[in-house]
Amino acid sequence: MAIYHLTAKIIGRKAGQSSVACAAYRSGEELADTRTGEIFRFARSERVAHAEIIAPIDAPAWATSRADLWNQVETRERRKDAQLAREFEVALPRELSLAQQRELVCGWIAAEITPAGAIADVAIHHDKDGNNPHAHVMTTMRAVSAEGWGAQKLRHWEDRSVLAGWRASWADHMNAALERAGVRERVDHRSHADRGLEEKPTQKEGAAARGMEVRGQISDRMEKNRRIREINRRIREHVVQPVVQTVKALKGAALTKVRAKIPTAPISSTLRQQAEARAQAKKGESSAAQRLDPRPPRPTPEPAQPHTDESGADLAQQAWWLSQRGRGR
Repeated sequence: MAIYHLTAKIIGRKAGQSSVACAAYRSGEELADTRTGEIFRFARSERVAHAEIIAPIDAPAWATSRADLWNQVETRERRKDAQLAREFEVALPRELSLAQQRELVCGWIAAEITPAGAIADVAIHHDKDGNNPHAHVMTTMRAVSAEGWGAQKLRHWEDRSVLAGWRASWADHMNAALERAGVRERVDHRSHADRGLEEKPTQKEGAAARGMEVRGQISDRMEKNRRIREINRRIREHVVQPVVQTVKALKGAALTKVRAKIPTAPISSTLRQQAEARAQAKKGESSAAQRLDPRPPRPTPEPAQPHTDESGADLAQQAWWLSQRGRGR
């Protein structure tokens, strides 16, 4: 089933991180850090299903090259504790294809990231079994345009209300993608407490904890989630199930009342009988109209008779002979 997950964190030198190294790890691409001379190449057990860079329309050409982009970031940020990038990690629905997952991520970036002028480096990951689909989105801390980097970082992104807006927006985009795919599942970005749920939320387990279980080791996080699931099961049995049964009983009683008011004869049979009755009535009206027609029948015309005199001679023939004699004179 589809699950909701979105986290945001800062990638910075204070934690000993490099934006070039992080980009190489997430994209599966070999990258060289021109500032330190290091080359980053990571062998990943996860399969990088897709990677691309999404930049504003007026961004310079180097903004669409992963190596050039993050080396530009490393050069631009000079402080030893500089914040280099912001990273979003989001869970993707397994019910969606890779193309649909990419459309979902790119649509959210187009709505929330690039309008501010920031660049997004996207990497979609699947594990070797095609499960656990998720995306890493590294964004620049500054806006970029045709003139280059902005003078100030995007400080308004540091407000907690902006993060709350991102979380709500991702839920909206995810539910829209599920609806387009014909999937009935929906997600909610709100906490269990905000939604008024009695059940307790589980923690993200992660590949490391699951790997420990596979190797026969004990993972504290997995154990904790098992305890939470057991508690939630008891809550459903003692709280949720009685409510569901009560709702079903009320629904059944309401349906019984409605069905009692519906005629027993099938609707199709009733309509057929009405149509036959109308046809019979129309046929009877036509027969009665023929019987009551007041107009007399039309007489049959008699054949024309030749005109003769009292002796029976044909008058037309006599007139013709007289005309011929007149011409002879």
